[in-house]
Amino acid sequence: PEPDRIGYYEILRSCLFPSFLELAEVAMSLEHTRFYQELVARLKAEGRAEGVAEGKAEGKAQGEELGRKAQLIRTISRLLGRRVALPGGEALARMEALSLDALEQLAEDLLDFERPEDLEVWLTRQ
Repeated sequence: PEPDRIGYYEILRSCLFPSFLELAEVAMSLEHTRFYQELVARLKAEGRAEGVAEGKAEGKAQGEELGRKAQLIRTISRLLGRRVALPGGEALARMEALSLDALEQLAEDLLDFERPEDLEVWLTRQ
């Protein structure tokens, strides 16, 4: 009946409305969580892609430097072989540990070498 309708409405509203509010808050929280999860996933993917690109560039640069070092060591070895004597395994290992700048300096300095021991002296000074 009409007079009881308002009373029933008030009872239902007082009982259910807080639950609907909680449900709405949970839904909003889930939506925010989903948004942040998607944002974090997208940023991670972008960061990963950027890291891969940087890694490739760095790897390429390191590869080029290693190639340059290997070529310089081969050239120095040939020049040493013609000048005084071919370097031994230990000397080659020590040369591989040198920086590119030090190898370039060795390439110049070996022109002054007169004995095989001069290479050992030069490497010891490094």
